[in-house]
Amino acid sequence: MTPTFNFTKISDYGTENYIVARLSLQIFQILEHCKIDEAKSDSIKSIYVDQLMPQLIHCWEIEEKYRRAFNQQVQSYEDSMKSGKRGLLPFIPPLEQECHNFLYEYKNFVRNLLGVFNILYGTAFKGAGQFYPKNIKQDSVIKYAESEFGISDPKTIFLKDAETNIRSYLAMRDAVEHPGGGCGTLRVSNFVQGSDLIVDEPCWWREENGNEIDKNSIRLGFEIGIHDLLTLAEDILISWANEHLLIPGRMHIIHIPKEQRKKTVQ
Repeated sequence: MTPTFNFTKISDYGTENYIVARLSLQIFQILEHCKIDEAKSDSIKSIYVDQLMPQLIHCWEIEEKYRRAFNQQVQSYEDSMKSGKRGLLPFIPPLEQECHNFLYEYKNFVRNLLGVFNILYGTAFKGAGQFYPKNIKQDSVIKYAESEFGISDPKTIFLKDAETNIRSYLAMRDAVEHPGGGCGTLRVSNFVQGSDLIVDEPCWWREENGNEIDKNSIRLGFEIGIHDLLTLAEDILISWANEHLLIPGRMHIIHIPKEQRKKTVQ
């Protein structure tokens, strides 16, 4: 009997996309050189490829679309001003919905990344908010790291370094899901002309009791969010792998600078 094979497309991008390369090929190669149960390895690979990679790719697509629209609108406005015409203010639609989509994927990415942490360390974290402690009694990844690894351990340090930004993004997502609640309401502004006639770029922030919390550029927010998630997804696995290599002391995981990678391949 001739076997039948079914092939399923899992991504519209190949490994030339840095997110695909770093969350699939790189992760697979690292796991192949670690002491780990095959079933656990397969589960981790599935989380990276089936959950984390598509979610971060969607964030990247939102950023790329926004960046193109931003540059086009700015250029058009500058051209009209140079020609002596008072052009209309730049405008990017549908900006607010895209911000909501980005934050939705961000929150899901953090939640699913906890699944990797659970497999590696035998924990049982579920919600994205369990990454950091909300109160003294609540369990969290950071409290676990401080207890199990120690406050000065590199694993604990990079997890705590990630806390500030993760708190901010998750609070913005909660402000979307529960407007007017404990995290306030998410506000999104398009291009705005200030009293000094300078056009300010689109921003987002949380509004609590009339106060603006964490107001910053959407363009920068997208960029930082993607960078932070990708780095965190790598660091969690790599920091574990460094202590579970097949040949401890003779195998090492090193970072090859971008400018040297082509030379290495050649």
